[in-house]
Amino acid sequence: MTIKKMIFKKQSILLALAFLFAVLLIHFSDQLSKNWIKTLIFTLQGKTTNPIIIDDNGIPFIDYQQDIGLQRNPVTIADVSIKFYDEYHKNGDLVAKQKFLNDANWLVQNAVAHNNYSIFEYKFPSRSYNLTPPWHSGMAQGLALRNLMKAYELTGNDVYLQSGNRIVNAFYVEVRDGGVTYKNQDGWWYEEYAGINGKEPHVLNGMMYALIDVYNYYVYTNNTNAKYIFDRGIQALKSNIQKYDDPDNSGYTYYDLLGNPAWDYQIVHVNLANKLYEITGDEVFKQYSKKWQKFRDISSFGAWLKHPTNVRFVSLVGNIIALHIILNILTIRIVSKKVGLVLNLAITRLRPFRSK
Repeated sequence: MTIKKMIFKKQSILLALAFLFAVLLIHFSDQLSKNWIKTLIFTLQGKTTNPIIIDDNGIPFIDYQQDIGLQRNPVTIADVSIKFYDEYHKNGDLVAKQKFLNDANWLVQNAVAHNNYSIFEYKFPSRSYNLTPPWHSGMAQGLALRNLMKAYELTGNDVYLQSGNRIVNAFYVEVRDGGVTYKNQDGWWYEEYAGINGKEPHVLNGMMYALIDVYNYYVYTNNTNAKYIFDRGIQALKSNIQKYDDPDNSGYTYYDLLGNPAWDYQIVHVNLANKLYEITGDEVFKQYSKKWQKFRDISSFGAWLKHPTNVRFVSLVGNIIALHIILNILTIRIVSKKVGLVLNLAITRLRPFRSK
């Protein structure tokens, strides 16, 4: 084997090892960074890095760990509940049906009554947005409506629609009065993280989820309050949607108006904007859905690099190069050490002959 072939073979092996180690390293570090970021930004989302523990009745807890521990989160309960509903419809699983109804009943029983409306209370803090209990969520109100409609479909029990009507009415109540809504000349914004002393983040996906669920409730029940709430919310979203665009006009979005990046919620924003276009026929939602979808095709490297997938790719390439260099240095040292040992051994064995 020629020297060139030996060098090529050696470098190929080292490059393959560098790639393997880099993939393992980027996976480990990526999971750590993503979990930290999501814990910081999305503390109380249904999609969370914190473990979800489902009890025997099918009602989930989230383990927020540290000093918060196991807690019920209405968004998570509504999300898990729909999975039980889908499982029942797909397989006819009666256990899944009962667990779905258990979750729906939890939502009915835990919506706190106030005059003509009911609202879910979060009984633990959200440090990401400086919220202390009790605080509220427009997204939770909306997702609950979806579950209550399906529970009514399965049972025909009016209690689910009666509860739904009271949950709809909570959207009339402003955040300063213990509700979920910010009202101004731009329309009504339904806050996912709503609290009197909170940061007012105006979370984009939470607003869009709430609008879609309120609209579906209107279609199903012909509740005129739901239609009015939807129309005022669409007005606010159209007035503010441009604020969630990256300043470089790249098409990358922000999770909220505090500047937190969307990360994995980029595709969620795309899908929800497209859904709102289907509902309203308003071109502004189609425009933003397409723009956000095309984000990966942008030419600006600086904006391209802001996307977490691209950051991970650059990190992977950098790790491969660095590890390849390190492996080369190590092999050179190992070879040098072995050569040194051989030479020392040879010198030691030759000394007796020299002394003669």
